[in-house]
Amino acid sequence: MTYRILLNDVPLDDWTVSGYNSPLIVRRSFRSDQLNMGANEVKIEVKDNFKTNTTVVSGQSTITKLNKKPVVSVVMKGNTLYMDFNDPDGDQVRFRVLLNGKQVIPESGYSIPFPTPTSIMYTLPKKEVITNQSNTVVVEVVDSAGDTDMWASTGALGYSGLMFKDTESNFYTTDFGTLLKYLNRTPWDIL
Repeated sequence: MTYRILLNDVPLDDWTVSGYNSPLIVRRSFRSDQLNMGANEVKIEVKDNFKTNTTVVSGQSTITKLNKKPVVSVVMKGNTLYMDFNDPDGDQVRFRVLLNGKQVIPESGYSIPFPTPTSIMYTLPKKEVITNQSNTVVVEVVDSAGDTDMWASTGALGYSGLMFKDTESNFYTTDFGTLLKYLNRTPWDIL
């Protein structure tokens, strides 16, 4: 006897080498990424290769794949994102971060897959932040089944680090050290 297994009418392997005896017991497990969401038809085809007998007998069953969405939670402190990713099913997740509609990590597509739960810290690139104006930060996550979750925040992002301002709240330098204005001090200011 030989057999083969089909998943959704696609053979997973070619016919096995003959040599199996009756009764034939076959056990097969499937990875989550091999199954479609919803119903999946699993069929086993068996044939007896004795002499010219090539009649194929088959049996089938249905496996239903259910999936829960991944979850992303983000805490933003200054220009740094503290991202936590989880998936109730234990699926691996991939993510990406957009700043003002432009993808900043990774350069394109989604990250490599990460096991869940996982935490990642990322500081937004200073050159991409529109200082002291409204910025939109979006974090998207997708699990191995294709379900997604998103976190978004819009607000003013400022300079980061130790900064000095005058009495009118104007900065003396940027957080890159670019001079915006000189400190205007007179000798009597020191007293």
